[in-house]
Amino acid sequence: MDARGGRALTDASYMSGYHHLAGGASLSDAPTKPAEGEILNKIRLDNRQIDPASLRVLQNRLGIKNVTGAMNTETLRKLMQDHHPFSVEALLSGKMLGADLTILTRAGNGYGAHGDGHTLRDNSPVAEGEHKADAMARVAGFADYAEMKASFVTLELFGQPLGRGLPFLAQRLKLADAYLRQRIPEADGVTDQKKLKAIAQEKLQWDGSGNGAYADNLEDIAKASGGRYGAHFHASGLAIDINPSKNPYVFVLGSMTTTDSKTKKIERTIDGVLADHLRYAAQIYGGEEVTPTTMMDWSKHLSSEELAAKIDMVSHSLNLYLTLCETGTDDEIKTRFRNAGYAPDKATELVIAARKFGKKAPDTRRYWQDNLGRDRATGLTTHSMDMIVALRDVAGLSWGGTEMSEGSSGDFMHFDCRGTDVGKKLFAFAMHNRGAERAPTPTHPDATHRTP
Repeated sequence: MDARGGRALTDASYMSGYHHLAGGASLSDAPTKPAEGEILNKIRLDNRQIDPASLRVLQNRLGIKNVTGAMNTETLRKLMQDHHPFSVEALLSGKMLGADLTILTRAGNGYGAHGDGHTLRDNSPVAEGEHKADAMARVAGFADYAEMKASFVTLELFGQPLGRGLPFLAQRLKLADAYLRQRIPEADGVTDQKKLKAIAQEKLQWDGSGNGAYADNLEDIAKASGGRYGAHFHASGLAIDINPSKNPYVFVLGSMTTTDSKTKKIERTIDGVLADHLRYAAQIYGGEEVTPTTMMDWSKHLSSEELAAKIDMVSHSLNLYLTLCETGTDDEIKTRFRNAGYAPDKATELVIAARKFGKKAPDTRRYWQDNLGRDRATGLTTHSMDMIVALRDVAGLSWGGTEMSEGSSGDFMHFDCRGTDVGKKLFAFAMHNRGAERAPTPTHPDATHRTP
């Protein structure tokens, strides 16, 4: 039993329902080891990208069972088995496989024409009278923000426009696009945007919505970080959102004041409330406990496929739990908690908490649907496994739902370049310059926490 009540969330047998994630003893099915997950992350975050079509041909030649065109655990194990010593550098430099694997470097390193930023300021406060946006651009090797923004190009994925961003991101999305098209035969040769959108909805659970750069101007970047403002990755042209309305923030630092039926004000951190109810959802309907810490750990040590499977399971459980909170009777809710291992008194107490979490009641604000634009979200995410693999493993982007969870937000709509060299420097700059610019001013007060 969990020390907090209810059954312990350690049973991962549900993973056997996911193809190639059965947890068996074979090369393809054994779970990813933490060291293997770390190697997979090094490969995907490198500026040198693997061409998915070339990798798919190699996987077939090697006898890989899980042929996808993305670097997965089975392929990594086969390469480590056949090549001693194995190193990421040997693989991505071309020394290991030569012409057998195409490595793409045309996207460059993400920096502008004025250097790679290694000798430029990335941590110090913005100077008096200096625009925060210009200082940010110089960290990325651009003369100023005007030059950085002039470099923006159109972003597109699976025929769907996503606004604008830097060529570094656009090129990575082209690789993700190539991966998705080879995974979905129905998209072969299709150029019509509406037809591709319909295919995306059916095969990827994506409605085609999304965006790239926003608040990308001197005034908005100069503001204190939070919401749409500050020196974030969207303003840098290195981030996209996918299906924003149904892939919400989950963990956000801060508090929310609610009023119960007796008009007593109750204040509690949003993070704590959501963590509790995500645990309840998993205890009742299945899955493992989702917290910022667990999601960060999964993102570091699992394959993208395993990560997607774990998140998908809890997302499905949350969907069922929200339905229970909205439409179930008090007795039904109590019975569900009792079946999940809670004592009768505690189960009765949790009925009230469940109602406040997911069902509108007089003078009560719902913790889930009435916060942070979650009114259309029915779970953690709508992203398919193929979409997550395409954007993480093939495009080498970091997923806000997991890599941004600990101490940040768990922003499931968001993917950005924070794990790359240029992304790391821009992130460091943003974190050290979070306050608003009151030009000219030498000081920058602390701002509400929000992941760039």
